Amino acid sequence: MGKEWYYNQDDAPCGPVDEPEVIRLIQSGELPPGVLVCFEGGSEWLPAHQYTCFKVEVHPKKKAPEPAASVTVPKPASAGTSQSPGQTSIQPKTSGLAIASLVCGILAACTGVTGLLGLIFAIVAIRKINGSGGAVGGKGLAIGGLITSVLFGIIYVAILASMLLPTLAKAKGKANRMKCANNISTINKCYLYFADELEGQAPHLYGGFSGLEGNKLAQ
Repeated sequence: MGKEWYYNQDDAPCGPVDEPEVIRLIQSGELPPGVLVCFEGGSEWLPAHQYTCFKVEVHPKKKAPEPAASVTVPKPASAGTSQSPGQTSIQPKTSGLAIASLVCGILAACTGVTGLLGLIFAIVAIRKINGSGGAVGGKGLAIGGLITSVLFGIIYVAILASMLLPTLAKAKGKANRMKCANNISTINKCYLYFADELEGQAPHLYGGFSGLEGNKLAQ
């Protein structure tokens, strides 16, 4: 026995009907080739033309109805339940990236490194949710992940900077002291070389460069 099918018409599920009936409705133009269908016991509504059995030549007898601007597609009841297809509707699937971004944003409060991952996941999740046409949800989670990732990331960078700045200041002070010591050492060496040129006398300027009170600096 063939499968029983449901098809979406005027935002409401119709059926169940057998496969030949769906083919007849499509060929006659009563249903468009892209009408959403789902077999009994299934959980996903897909356009009819994605099924090989429904790829038929259309001979319309009347103008096909225009699709609605916004369609809320119901789904048939899952196996083991007593609900009919008209009593349930498809809930948008929550984006896994949105959940991951929120988790990474919260963990950024401890590690900081995950803040960058949370930021990337949030941006990608928001783009996918906006482009899914309502099939994927979780935009609020993605926005929350974006905010927490940026906030905790900034806090972590500020804490890290406050820890590193004193160390950098000490390193700079040590470098300055070493530079001063090198300058003093150079001056001392020049003083000794100058004294050696004056036959061991310390350079001085008493009374001028030469004379009884001077030295042989100018001689």
